[in-house]
Amino acid sequence: MIDKIISAINQLISLTDEQTKLVQAAFVKKTYCKKTFLLKEGERCDFECLVLKGMLRSFYHQKEGEKILYFSKEGDWISDYKSFLNQKPSKINIQAIEDTEVLSISFTSLNQLDAQIPNWDKVARHFFENRFQESESALEVRLNHTIEERYIKLLKEERTILERVPLYMIAQYIGIKPESLSRLRRRLTAKGIY
Repeated sequence: MIDKIISAINQLISLTDEQTKLVQAAFVKKTYCKKTFLLKEGERCDFECLVLKGMLRSFYHQKEGEKILYFSKEGDWISDYKSFLNQKPSKINIQAIEDTEVLSISFTSLNQLDAQIPNWDKVARHFFENRFQESESALEVRLNHTIEERYIKLLKEERTILERVPLYMIAQYIGIKPESLSRLRRRLTAKGIY
C-alpha cells in the first residue's frame, strides 16, 4: 500500500529515490485489536492513518448517546483533521470495530517531509482538499437527505459497511434508535428495496 501512496505523490510532484525513502520511513504500520481506541476525546490527534485492513469508526458523545460521524475501511484515510492540523484536543473518538491494520504518519513526520521535500506543500494541499471535499459531501448528505434516503445510500454505495458493522452502530450513524432502524428495514423490504 505504501507503493500506492508513493505513486499518488509522484503524480503531483516527482520524488527522487532519496525522497521516496524518506516518505516510506515516515509511514509506520500499526495493528489495533477490535475495540481499541486510536484516539479518545480530549487527546491531541497526532496521526493520519490509511486503513490497510479492518474498519474503524469516528464518533462523539451526546446526551442521547454516541453519534457516529463516519466509518473508515480499507483504502480510507482516518484522523481528526481539526485536532491534527491545530494540535489541539480532539472532540471525537476513533475506535477499531474490527482487528485493524493501518499505515500511520505522525504530525512530526509530516512536518519533516515538508521541510525535506521541495513542493511537499502541493501534496499536503491536495490531500487536505480531498479530505475537505469528502467531509463536505458527508455533511451535505446529513443535512439534505432523510434518514430513509441516507440508509438507501448506504445500501447502494457502501453495502460492505452494512455487512460488517452492527446494526446499532448503523442506527447511530444515520441518526435513529435501533428499533426505528428495524422498522425502516422492514418498510424497505416490503417495498422491495432491501
